[in-house]
Amino acid sequence: MSQKMTRRHAAAGLTALVAIPTRGRAAADDPVLAAAHDEGTVTWYTAQVDAESAENLGRSFSRSHPGVNVGVIRTTGQVAYQRLLMDIKNHTPQCDVFSTTDISHMPILKERHELTAYTPANAAALLPAFKALSDPGYSYITNAARYFLIYNKD
Repeated sequence: MSQKMTRRHAAAGLTALVAIPTRGRAAADDPVLAAAHDEGTVTWYTAQVDAESAENLGRSFSRSHPGVNVGVIRTTGQVAYQRLLMDIKNHTPQCDVFSTTDISHMPILKERHELTAYTPANAAALLPAFKALSDPGYSYITNAARYFLIYNKD
């Protein structure tokens, strides 16, 4: 998609926040970073990391990019998705970076033309299993976890 970067569009995945080059590339060289500098803030809806880690990532990004503050909205993946859809429906954009624990959100957002195309500098370095599940230019899988269901039959 070639829409210009605005707060109406959610950049997909945590990678979009943490993989923007912090050294050697000026904001003018990166349209996502330039938009963040123009607005002075980035709002990040995140589900897959705890609040403390998300806040630390936000502060680290702000230190690397003076003048850009990161507002972290930490909630569950489904709540973040519903909030994003409500923002879109009401034309009240808040989310700049959308991270979710449910990869099924991304194809829907892409189909609705709600994602801004972006390829982070380190996209080629993704693990092969993550590359296979990603949609280059739109969403990148950045972590995975195993869950075990255990129950007592008694």
